[in-house]
Amino acid sequence: MHHRVVLVALALVIATGCQGGDALPLSQTGQDTTILSGVTAFGTVTVGQTSGALAFVVKPAAGAQNDTIDAITWSCPDFTVTADNLPASVIREIECGCTFCKQNTCTTTTYQTYPFSATFHPSVGGAQSCVVTLHIDSDTANQTMTLSGTGMVPPVDIDVQPTSIAFGDVRVGSPSSVATVNVRNLGGSTMTVSAAGVSPADFTMTGATSFDVPAGGSYPLGVQCTPPAAGGLGGSLSIDSNDANQPNVSIPLSCNGVMSSLDLLPSPATLPLTRVGSPSTMSITIQNAGTASTNLASVSIDGPGLTISSDPGAQAIGAGGSVAVGITFDGATHGDVSGTLTVVTDEGARTAQVTARAVEPTISLAPDGAVDFGPVCIGQMATQMFTILDLGDGDFAVTDVSTPDAPFTSQFDGPGTVQASGANMAKFEVTAKPTDAAVATSAVTVTTDIAGDPGHVIAVSVTGLPSGASATPATLDLGSNPLDTTTVGQTITLTNCDVTAVDFTNARIEGLDADAFTIVQSPTSATIAASGAANWLVVFAAHAAGAKTATFSVDYTGGTATVALLGEGLDPSIGAGGGSEHSYYTCSAGGASAAWPVGLALLAFGRRRRRA
Repeated sequence: MHHRVVLVALALVIATGCQGGDALPLSQTGQDTTILSGVTAFGTVTVGQTSGALAFVVKPAAGAQNDTIDAITWSCPDFTVTADNLPASVIREIECGCTFCKQNTCTTTTYQTYPFSATFHPSVGGAQSCVVTLHIDSDTANQTMTLSGTGMVPPVDIDVQPTSIAFGDVRVGSPSSVATVNVRNLGGSTMTVSAAGVSPADFTMTGATSFDVPAGGSYPLGVQCTPPAAGGLGGSLSIDSNDANQPNVSIPLSCNGVMSSLDLLPSPATLPLTRVGSPSTMSITIQNAGTASTNLASVSIDGPGLTISSDPGAQAIGAGGSVAVGITFDGATHGDVSGTLTVVTDEGARTAQVTARAVEPTISLAPDGAVDFGPVCIGQMATQMFTILDLGDGDFAVTDVSTPDAPFTSQFDGPGTVQASGANMAKFEVTAKPTDAAVATSAVTVTTDIAGDPGHVIAVSVTGLPSGASATPATLDLGSNPLDTTTVGQTITLTNCDVTAVDFTNARIEGLDADAFTIVQSPTSATIAASGAANWLVVFAAHAAGAKTATFSVDYTGGTATVALLGEGLDPSIGAGGGSEHSYYTCSAGGASAAWPVGLALLAFGRRRRRA
């Protein structure tokens, strides 16, 4: 699998100055963030496998600065970020000055970056996104980036639960309670179970010995133990399927034959599934199957989170009579717990295995974080479909998808239940229909019934375009980059907001430093349909140190569209190693100190759009 490496620039531009006039607009927005790839997408990875790493670098942009990355955090179980040696500094130090020259010369004396990486290891099939937060200078300037990837389920993937069954004490010659084994298919195609059975004959199975399980489906098998004599008994449930990676699954079985007049029903006992933080209860019956009365002395249970919630106390149980014991699981711990119920009578002690499970749903949205619909003609629409997956082991319900502010609308056919382990997905749609030639922003909140979930917020934005042809963005900053190193391509779009087609020609790069910028990909057609768009890909490779400026221009029916291009060549000859790079740049002469814009930007992340 091919993975592309990206460089992410965190640009904090702080006021600084040269002994002279205004500075050139050097890398003010840090669009130089990519070296080999401008995306943060891992592509498609098979469920259960781990992608190759995408590499990122946090780097300073124009202006003197010294910022601290305190931490990098994320809350997506299927993504892992490796960020060592934090906290760490991102530094640019500048010296400026000139005595007898027309222009002052500003020298970057220190240029320190910070690298980190991320991997994707999907546990379920479907598209996922992960918002990663960079905590800068004690959270005063936090920035986020969004990773994305798609899990691909294998054709067949068998999963059998539980992985073992202990029936505990069972009366000799009497069948135990039925224990249910669920045979699931986590794959994307039908799974064929060619053989299922138990051995030895003291264990019995209910259900078909061969069957098909559809993608995402399950099939229940029932297993019982009937011990022929006192003492321990072992066996197994064997399942053969067409899962190429696991053609046979064997589930260990055990029970202990006892000479007793008591039955514990059910045994083994499984409490109802519950969410973390919610208790679960059930009742176990102590039944006297003998012909004489017996005396119950005590009941007790061990196991984390398991308690006796209803104790029948010491009493006599007549022949054929029964009493109930209430069991409670507090659900405080995620996952499976197991314990032993011990019942003491005048015949001795009897035991039964008690199991419980607390599940935890985990919501995943794709896309997530900040979603830009890009340039859209006034009155036209762009639509983005969002998917909701559950990466956890417990279901949850989507109770609401909020309505964003104009010009955005949302549509959700809910509420709906999102099943655990990616068994299904919920979808909602957001549409942008700008009414003004400006950037519009809003937010959409997805609310669920997950306890403590305040709602998942997605920021949306769109750039409204007037009639005629418009080029976006207005300025494309490809940022600071080592000399003779080509950045990843950045997109320039010419959008036709007329009601008729527009022809274009002579796309070119002009200006002082035109040779540092190159058009590497052009549209295949010279005509843009009404409400359509054409895209060009531009790269930057400086051959000399300093700030570079140029203009992308393209002629079209009725005029010429332009985009300002910016970049900086970094000279590596000053200093070496230690994660530092160095560069020169110049400031034009004048009477006032140069004033660099103040801002913080984490830029050049790939984004997906869907146009209506």
